[in-house]
Amino acid sequence: MPARSQPVGVVWDTPSDGIRASADLLSIADLGLSAVRAPFNVSADVRRQADTLGISLFLETNVLFPVASTLADTAGWIRAQGSRLSTEGGAASFGLAYAPDTRKAEVCALLAEIAAAVAPIKTHFVSAYPHPDPCEDAVDVVLYRGGTVAGTALAGVGHPAGFGLGLQEQAYARFMPDLLGREAVVFLYRWRDGTPSSFAPRPLREHWGLHAADGSARPAVAVVGGALREGRTVFDRPAAERASRPASRYVLIGWILIILLLLADLRSLRFRAMVARYFTAHGIYRQSVADGRDSLALANLVLLVSIAVLIGLLAHLTNSLVRSGPVVAALWSWAGPGQRAVLDVLLTRPVLLSAAVASLVAISLVAWAGLLYLTAVRPSRGRFGQALTLALWPRWPVLLTLPCVMLVGSGPWSEVAILAACGFVAATGIWSYVRTSIDTVSCMRPGPVRAVLVWLLAPEVVAGVAALVALWSFGEEFSFLRSLAGS
Repeated sequence: MPARSQPVGVVWDTPSDGIRASADLLSIADLGLSAVRAPFNVSADVRRQADTLGISLFLETNVLFPVASTLADTAGWIRAQGSRLSTEGGAASFGLAYAPDTRKAEVCALLAEIAAAVAPIKTHFVSAYPHPDPCEDAVDVVLYRGGTVAGTALAGVGHPAGFGLGLQEQAYARFMPDLLGREAVVFLYRWRDGTPSSFAPRPLREHWGLHAADGSARPAVAVVGGALREGRTVFDRPAAERASRPASRYVLIGWILIILLLLADLRSLRFRAMVARYFTAHGIYRQSVADGRDSLALANLVLLVSIAVLIGLLAHLTNSLVRSGPVVAALWSWAGPGQRAVLDVLLTRPVLLSAAVASLVAISLVAWAGLLYLTAVRPSRGRFGQALTLALWPRWPVLLTLPCVMLVGSGPWSEVAILAACGFVAATGIWSYVRTSIDTVSCMRPGPVRAVLVWLLAPEVVAGVAALVALWSFGEEFSFLRSLAGS
């Protein structure tokens, strides 16, 4: 590998123990790495040792994914920390922020103002967007999430800027030689596994460090050392594929749901008759519900479980797509310690996430049935089973996502299929809300006030109102998340 004019570094969560920090710096230097990204508040001893070993320190604040208002509020504090480092020395560059919302001109102006105030120390930030960043002229160096543009700086390799690629550990090592060969400032993510970094956040505790938490080296260490110390470009590493989803579990759950639905159909003549009325003679279906003569308790239970489980599985599949992306990283960064712990559990334990979403869906539908019962069915001397039928049956389009859930385990089309299935569920949810409201008013003939309540108490309406309130309160953050999703 040709000699590099740009440093190769590593993201380093500096240990609080000075002896361990010193040992880490020695190991980093021995591996051939010449720079580290570290917290802005590292001790003077660490700065002196790094200078002695020829390691450039890129010291960064813990201002994570700031929007314009947040950066304006923290600008004074960032300026103070940069001025201190500029006076004390020992830092090659000062990181102003991690993934700021640089689409806004006021953010660029703030970054340029802070950079000028902390001079002569050099400044940088990690970009949330591909090259070129709109604010790249505001600082000396911009660290990018990735890309192939020569001369750009890369905030991470394997996990650019901490945003994951979903690859196996062997692939992380296998793709390193090409990435290390770029003529750019390159930082590997990261030196050692452990708790999420305070300055380079990763919401998931996946095993992507060059070393495990116990200090044992991973395959990537040999690649880095061979490339930087020996100039090697070819390594004896087996080919690795992207980690595949466990498709078998989706197929198994899908068949269980199919069997449950078939049993409900076979054991209940009334259920079969009601299905025929619903799809071929909807007026007769409404009359049957209004009369309340057909008991569909078992069928309704099977339908409720099937809908809830399917949406829970879709949540699991969606999580596999987005959990390593910048949107989740931003949400995780904005959350408090307790909320981060909950997010970590839900994101890393898909069974719990699926169970939580399925339970929430089931509770929402039963609660809506209860509200329909209180507002429209009970005044007409009906039973709760009638209200549950009105709430559940229009949700049947969710069952059409079952083939997608069963077959989406692998293949290049899977991501599109998952997103399409989620969009389908959201769109048909609105249609189902309208259908349930019309059927309820038609069957139970409530008065005007109760009819309005029927239309207003649906889960979709409650969720829509909550979304509007959140958008009103956090419009700047929502706009930033939307741009991150498209980047």
